[in-house]
Amino acid sequence: MRTLLPGGRIAFSWWDDPSRQRIQGIFRDAIAEVGVAMPPDVPQGHNVYRFSNTGEFIRLLEGTGLTEVAVIEHATIYSVPDTETLWRGGLGSLVLTGAAIRQQDLPTQDLIRTAFERCASIYKSPDGLRLPVAFKVGSGRQPA
Repeated sequence: MRTLLPGGRIAFSWWDDPSRQRIQGIFRDAIAEVGVAMPPDVPQGHNVYRFSNTGEFIRLLEGTGLTEVAVIEHATIYSVPDTETLWRGGLGSLVLTGAAIRQQDLPTQDLIRTAFERCASIYKSPDGLRLPVAFKVGSGRQPA
């Protein structure tokens, strides 16, 4: 790594698999339930979940020449007041997923929204939605 000083440390975070990272997972489940394919003009070509696999994440970091490589898994609960907040937030921040939904015709968007509401309903609590969120932090040191 040319920009990291000798002996310096670097860390990266990556979302876990959507089955454990439910913010993204609920949207992806709803799209799959409706049977919507990603539109052809949505960027393709790489597996966005590749580094959700701890072994792949480690191989990435070691492949750059880092030493003392470690990947630590983290899990927490993220609270959202309601499904409307989650829907709007996801459409505005989940780049590929949001684009896949927005590029559908309105009846298909409505079908996705209905499936989304059903998928999200299992996380309802008296305080809103309590969503499991999981991510990994990988780190390493540049050799001295």
